[in-house]
Amino acid sequence: ISREYHVTGNLLEAVTWGRLEVEAREYTFGKSDPRTRRAITSLNEIITARQLEVTFSETLAEKAVKLSDDEMVKSYDFDEVLIDVKEITWQLDPFGVPEPKRVDAVFRMIEALHGFETLKLKKETLLKFIYAVRRSYQTNSFHNWVHAWSTAHAAFLIVSSTQAGALLGPFGRVACYLTMLVHDLEHPGVNSQFLIASASPLALEFAAPNVLENMHWARAKALLRKGADTDILECLSDENRETVLVYMHTGIMATDMMKHKGIVGELEERANRATEGEEAYDGQCEEDRLEIIRAVCHSADLSAQGMTKGTAYAFGRGIFEEFYNQVICEKDENLEESVFMQNLDQPLAQAKAQLGFTHYVVTPLWSNLSTVFPELQQYMDRIEDRAAEIDFNNVQSWEGLHQGLIEGKRVSMTGMRRTNSKQKFDGEDGGEDQTPLQM
Repeated sequence: ISREYHVTGNLLEAVTWGRLEVEAREYTFGKSDPRTRRAITSLNEIITARQLEVTFSETLAEKAVKLSDDEMVKSYDFDEVLIDVKEITWQLDPFGVPEPKRVDAVFRMIEALHGFETLKLKKETLLKFIYAVRRSYQTNSFHNWVHAWSTAHAAFLIVSSTQAGALLGPFGRVACYLTMLVHDLEHPGVNSQFLIASASPLALEFAAPNVLENMHWARAKALLRKGADTDILECLSDENRETVLVYMHTGIMATDMMKHKGIVGELEERANRATEGEEAYDGQCEEDRLEIIRAVCHSADLSAQGMTKGTAYAFGRGIFEEFYNQVICEKDENLEESVFMQNLDQPLAQAKAQLGFTHYVVTPLWSNLSTVFPELQQYMDRIEDRAAEIDFNNVQSWEGLHQGLIEGKRVSMTGMRRTNSKQKFDGEDGGEDQTPLQM
């Protein structure tokens, strides 16, 4: 019953019936029974979908009402604190944070980083910036506003809890945080390789091979253009403004997975220095600061597996869904299918993809990062725990499975329309009137 409600898009009823199913199975078969575990996995998946639905609905409603940012700023209570900065920890579930509290959390994190003093920032301008950033994210399964907020949250925790913050200095700290808020602006839910291979207009407008990162940076620069009402750098001197922009550009380009090997190599060298008792970085050296920004931003972008188990699995399902949909698009365009995205409607393929990503991508990055900054070791331990939870002798028991894909009943939670089986990626039929597909 729960899954049928899920298919028809009634996620509230789906959650209600899913909870009843879990209770019944626990009572009848016990918590460790595979049938109970599958029901729990399915319920968690539906809860995440419901949370995203609420977030997307609020964003789309904001577009539909078409209130001006000035009107929205007038109605905002800047004196009301909805979340204490002490609540903003690695335990915080980004999917479970209500949207008003999520916006307020941006204020609290920038405040904790002394961003208001550093940037001479006006609260009204920051709020307009946040709203514009949020509107710029499409309702993708993974590359959406919640992902951006979560990675900014991770960057905040890294720079505020380790020596990285002191090494970066005031501009570097706040730049890392702002970078992650904007690092995936207008992401279309497919990778640069697909855009290039399909001759997308985006691939003609922005330089290959990192088409998306160049596009994200262009969109971010538009928000920070002098004279724009979203220019949160408006009160800085030209010199300081340029410093922040260079830092943000460095951070955005570092989120390109093609830069992964190089960043891991840089971190490994720094980790070796730390292991030998040397200072890993020189806080007075600008090149070292840029290297730290690359490390922090890339690691924040790949931080989901270091969060709580439920959060890690929720983000994992989101990327499974986007990858699965990209393969459909590749078939539509008669393109070669991306091997690592294939067969993600099968449990074994999901488990292999997740373990491969965790073992070969996330672990080398975060193991070196946590060697340089030991305060992060407990989150590296979580990453190892996520990998250890995958048992290939009993894949069906893994709680990270995307049951909707496996059952063939839910293959898209994206806001991008499909027309005549062709996916639109360039906004030619999108923009503010986009509507989510049924989940």
